[in-house]
Amino acid sequence: MKIRQMSIRNCLSIGSDGLNDHNSLKFGDSNLLIGANGSGKSNILKALTLLSRLFGQAAGQNKLDHFNIAIDPLTAFDEWFFSRDTNQVISFYYEISIDETDTVLAQMINNSPDSDNIENPALMMLKLKTGYPKLIGIKGTIKNPGGNLEATIDSVSIPNNHTNFSHHPLFDREKMMSLVLVEVAHPRRRMVWKIDEHLDAEGWQTAYSKLSPLIARFFKQLIEAGFNNMLVHIPDTRTILPAGDELVESLAKLRDGSTASIAIHDQLVQRIGNLLFHHQTGNIRFVYPTVSSKPALNIQLDQLQLPLSAYGAGVREIIALVSKILLHGKNKVVLIEEPETHLHPGLQRELLGLLKELGSILGNQYFITTHSSLFVDGLEKIKGNIFHVLSIPHGENPCECTRVLPVDSSNTRTLLIDLGVKPSDLLFANGVVVVEGPTDEAVLVDWTEKVNLSFEDARLLTIDAEGAGNIPKYLRSDIIQQTNFQMFALCDKNAEDEIRRKLIDVIPEENILVLSKGDLEDYYPREIVMELARDLATKRKLPNPEEIKVGETVNRLTELKGNDQWKKPLAKKVIEQTEPSQIPEEIIDFLGRILGAVR
Repeated sequence: MKIRQMSIRNCLSIGSDGLNDHNSLKFGDSNLLIGANGSGKSNILKALTLLSRLFGQAAGQNKLDHFNIAIDPLTAFDEWFFSRDTNQVISFYYEISIDETDTVLAQMINNSPDSDNIENPALMMLKLKTGYPKLIGIKGTIKNPGGNLEATIDSVSIPNNHTNFSHHPLFDREKMMSLVLVEVAHPRRRMVWKIDEHLDAEGWQTAYSKLSPLIARFFKQLIEAGFNNMLVHIPDTRTILPAGDELVESLAKLRDGSTASIAIHDQLVQRIGNLLFHHQTGNIRFVYPTVSSKPALNIQLDQLQLPLSAYGAGVREIIALVSKILLHGKNKVVLIEEPETHLHPGLQRELLGLLKELGSILGNQYFITTHSSLFVDGLEKIKGNIFHVLSIPHGENPCECTRVLPVDSSNTRTLLIDLGVKPSDLLFANGVVVVEGPTDEAVLVDWTEKVNLSFEDARLLTIDAEGAGNIPKYLRSDIIQQTNFQMFALCDKNAEDEIRRKLIDVIPEENILVLSKGDLEDYYPREIVMELARDLATKRKLPNPEEIKVGETVNRLTELKGNDQWKKPLAKKVIEQTEPSQIPEEIIDFLGRILGAVR
């Protein structure tokens, strides 16, 4: 079972406007959440855990309306409401999919009666939906009457493609209290679904009361089939003690269990060994000596056996992480916080590959929060979903709210390739400066370092647009517009009018920085420019120029060279030879304005 979609409002750090403009996130098998500390990444994972609580509590109380929902004991009651305003109503929608690999659930559906199962209409609808995946959507609210979290599920949707059955949800309180009813109406197929569009409040309550316990019973069946263990949360603080650890005890029991358990244990050890010690020859074994009546963990590689305490934090992190995933079995939704902690960059890449492999073998779905550029770039290569989590102002409310922007479309990948930018470059940036060409980018970045206005330190990304005409294209693109950082354009004087016209309402007018002298080359130290000009003239046996006026640098050097192939050699000389005192005040002013805007 996997979570395919989530919408939520007024919950944790998610405000009344929801997750984004559509208040919807659609998930794949691998999902990466990236954002600054405090942006709300962990709250997105916590919002996902609400799903299992809703199913479990509705099933346990055998109803869908006004049932109590247990909260995380580590989270204060009022923290579940945005800005701790318990007068608000949390609204939610989750869509889950059942795949053919979910063997227990698939068997439960396939073994249900064909068409007249009035006692379990949900299973009936799922069975009539041909093929996999089969989808279930639940929609409702959570309120705070008298200091308790109380939930109501007022919509359960099970899309169906059977020709004799409605495509409508099982019941839906949103459409004028319409309800899908079960009636005896067809001589050859007794039970059919019929929609009454005009239920009054009393009729709705009567119908809802009849159907609600039947759906709650179905939720109980899901729980019994393992849904309550669907979510596996692996927090950022994880360790494994050398002795007396619960995880070590679980591994030891697995090693001493049935033939199937031993096979799982040996597979786990082999995968951890390949990940940590693949460059070494020999076999790896986990040995469990008893220390103070508790099993300890030693790692044996060939003839060398060392206790776990002899290894660093990275090894313990990997063993804890991989063990928890494998011990929980197949078809899980695994929530992992910052898996890169204590790991060398090479090991981070190896871990991402292992997670992908385990996802395919076990049928797992992953939600991963990270600050690692290696995870971002690695997941993008395997076409996983990447989400940018931001913290932005929420109207007049003093609290900032979390917004989540998907950045995994094919258009985004194409644009990043065009820009020559890795996904992590853009997602970790505080701002972007788009310039006309590669030499502009190289010289500008060098000058920022020389005058102690470093773009790199401020996490400002400089992008070469390969021509003034492309500057608006990139700044108007979805991938850059959906970020929450400052955007700047630096252009030559002759491109000003077109760029200002195309960037109206895209970026603030003051963020379009125009080189008043002409081109950036007109700001290069003149002695360096004239030295190149004389070299070019000599090579082509042309008269040595006495002077190249500011505003004519590009045209005159192109005439002397016969093309524009002089730009890179000149930029290289400028970078090597320019002193901080030679950088013009106009350029320093531009750099200061850019940095001032992002700090």
